[in-house]
Amino acid sequence: MYIDTDTHYMPFRWLDYVDNSKARALMTQETRDGRVVCLRDGAVCASWPEAGWNLAERTSQMAQQGFDLQVLIPENRPLIYEVAPDVGCSLARAYNDAVADDLKGQHGFIGVAWVHLPEVQEAVKEADRAVNQLGFRAIKVLGGFDDVPSAQRNSTRSTRRSRSWASHCWCIGQPALRIPSHSIPCSSAQIVSAAPSMAS
Repeated sequence: MYIDTDTHYMPFRWLDYVDNSKARALMTQETRDGRVVCLRDGAVCASWPEAGWNLAERTSQMAQQGFDLQVLIPENRPLIYEVAPDVGCSLARAYNDAVADDLKGQHGFIGVAWVHLPEVQEAVKEADRAVNQLGFRAIKVLGGFDDVPSAQRNSTRSTRRSRSWASHCWCIGQPALRIPSHSIPCSSAQIVSAAPSMAS
């Protein structure tokens, strides 16, 4: 069996699931020249072609390339931790709900949930909901923000300068990846500590 494990995914209708008025005001989405464009506060933060959200198109490409399964990794840029906590938690729930709906009846994809890690307790709740209610088999934990001063967290550029921006991205799967907690960044270790079964 051949599994494509790094295939960023963003549901086309994910913003329809947002349950927070500030999040709805902050994030918008439109189609331009065949691409979906996501805007944060009016500025483009990400865009992707149809294959970024269309599972039928992905299925066709998988057949051409010889893949049996794809792991649908959440697209980082619209979900970065620099937003306000209530907004971030709402966007995480919206993403997970949309992916869960998209995957109903699909057999060629493994969904990966997203949690807003700066709010550790809410992240643990959402991780539990994603696995036990929505049926996800993995959770993306993007850590490494503890070394960035809070005043800089509003800037994607300054956040990307963080020495740990690209080095601390984990998928905690089911069965869990056996990663020793000392090798997980502080914020990621907190969520594993709060949900011990994820580290067993």
